[in-house]
Amino acid sequence: MIGCGAEETRCWAENWRTFLVLDGMGTQINICQGGVIGFRYEALPLLFDLHNIKPDERGFIFDGLREMERAAVQQLNGR
Repeated sequence: MIGCGAEETRCWAENWRTFLVLDGMGTQINICQGGVIGFRYEALPLLFDLHNIKPDERGFIFDGLREMERAAVQQLNGR
């Protein structure tokens, strides 16, 4: 469970490590005049290493991160 004040969200076990990478990307966001564009992917190798994500797992984590990124960009841009 991820607590946000009085609100809690469940995270499936297979998505937990992806969420940890997403959380680490919180300060690595590209923004332009039109709003949020997405993450700065050059930060990913460091986060993968910090979370001990092996090379053969990185594609799965990256795919999940991109799905979460799309949802976050829409939310942050008010769409």
